[in-house]
Amino acid sequence: MSNSDFDFELDEVEDVDTRALDPNIRKQLRQAKKLQAERDSAFAELESFKRDVTFTKLGISEDGIGRLFRKAYDGDVTPEAVLAAAEEYGIISRQQSNERDANSDTDAELRQLTRVQGATVGSSGSNPVAPEQRMAAGLADASTPEQVMAFMKEMRSEYPELGF
Repeated sequence: MSNSDFDFELDEVEDVDTRALDPNIRKQLRQAKKLQAERDSAFAELESFKRDVTFTKLGISEDGIGRLFRKAYDGDVTPEAVLAAAEEYGIISRQQSNERDANSDTDAELRQLTRVQGATVGSSGSNPVAPEQRMAAGLADASTPEQVMAFMKEMRSEYPELGF
């Protein structure tokens, strides 16, 4: 007997007279069918979730025309394909997608600036200290090589843009 003699889908089992099978085998077949149905359901739920996340990340609304587009779209669910279809149907303009990309860069830059501004030494935060001033003060306060290394590690984590 070859290995292919045992290859079958669980749906094919229905064609077999299960009354002739051992009760344990029948029980295992029922469990296998149940597990297969649960797996299929989980995969469908995962695909639905991926689809929703893609549409949301692209800024396609869950209301009005966005909702209609979400229901009607049946193509590839990659961001590029969905974006192309949304632009084709006028759901999103090229300008909106370019602005969204620019906003993500701007948001990252704002987070960096906020972090740098908040890194002040001995002040209330209203008068931020430049990283160079902070470094000079921290190195002046360090009296051992271990303190210098700890301070440099702190500076590296607070100011990764400085590249040291």
